[in-house]
Amino acid sequence: MERFARWEPEQREQRAREVWEHEKQLFALLDEEERDHHLQWVVVGGVALFAAVGIPYQPLRRDGTVRDIDVIVLADPEHRMSFVSEHASRAGVPLEVSFAKPITSPPSRRSLVSEILYDREGRWFLRFRDIVVPVSAEVFAVDRKPLVYAGERVLLPTFPFQTIVHLYLTRTAVLKQKDRDKLRKALRSFEAKEGTYRGCHPFYRPFHALARKVRVRYPGYVLLAESYHCIDAQLGGRMTHTLRLALLRRLGLDV
Repeated sequence: MERFARWEPEQREQRAREVWEHEKQLFALLDEEERDHHLQWVVVGGVALFAAVGIPYQPLRRDGTVRDIDVIVLADPEHRMSFVSEHASRAGVPLEVSFAKPITSPPSRRSLVSEILYDREGRWFLRFRDIVVPVSAEVFAVDRKPLVYAGERVLLPTFPFQTIVHLYLTRTAVLKQKDRDKLRKALRSFEAKEGTYRGCHPFYRPFHALARKVRVRYPGYVLLAESYHCIDAQLGGRMTHTLRLALLRRLGLDV
């Protein structure tokens, strides 16, 4: 990563432009799959924060690595997401995909992250292993927001800003240090444009309830997660950026 940080501004801008072109192609493909094959998808995470807050997008992190694109698939009746993931892999776009699941799907006792569930009545839930909390449908209302880079814009489907923020809390029930800094900046930008952030809205209390229950029921997991994130912060994010999901799965963990 250090060699990326030493790039000249012109080199960095050229690389960022290359990444942006690949990302635009990926977003266009996702729109095509949505139109032709009923794939329902939303962008969350850091890329969604750029769009929701309305600040110019940066395809590269400060250290020169490419930002992950985090996508939650709400519906994939024709099983097209694997095709999209293969395209992203060939293009060198780090795409992280998770799926909303029916509430009847069995929980995993080894999962490291929370899941979004739904039932036949259109109700939504959050689950971490055997802990399930219901959430309001308004929390997962999908709207398109512009992601802007170098004067170009792409409309991305995403959740409300408050939902994007709260998903950071419930993904592992422990906030990473780098995510705390990222969220502080996003909140300041949001408040500058929209006014006071209403983070305590009743719609979002289930997110806090889930995180509390995870900390009570799985204190060993929480301690390990906090330790990992602390070390990762000291190393400048090197563990997060280089530790592959395949390795965790090899260890028998569901991510």
